[in-house]
Amino acid sequence: MAISIPITDANRDRIQAGLDCTQKRCTARLQTVSGVFSYASEAEQMLANLGVPKDARRGASAVIQPPAVANSYNYSAQGTYVHLKRNTRGWCYTGAHRNYSEKCSGGRGERLTVSLPETPDLLKRIARHHGVSIFTPRTEGE
Repeated sequence: MAISIPITDANRDRIQAGLDCTQKRCTARLQTVSGVFSYASEAEQMLANLGVPKDARRGASAVIQPPAVANSYNYSAQGTYVHLKRNTRGWCYTGAHRNYSEKCSGGRGERLTVSLPETPDLLKRIARHHGVSIFTPRTEGE
């Protein structure tokens, strides 16, 4: 059974319990409840800045990724990944897991990745919000 806990103040303890279960005995690259709340707000702001209408945000998902370690770091580092999903009322915590952090040149901080569901008219609605026209170019021979 998949969990889906709405990100509200009333559910802080439930989200914390989920994080605690995932992060028990871990000491580095951890996620916090306040971080989950902050990233949920940031994800909502990203969708608003893109011009995604509120009724089209349902089904969006987000992943909070732990900091990447520098390539020169000679050891594998694990971090906590947190998964969020947007329903009609707002963002929900859907789970967390520990996995190896990415490696990259110089390392990087935590990252939020937001994905939108693929719907036929979503691109047109976003383009219309930004005043951009979408057309299908002709191919040769038409």
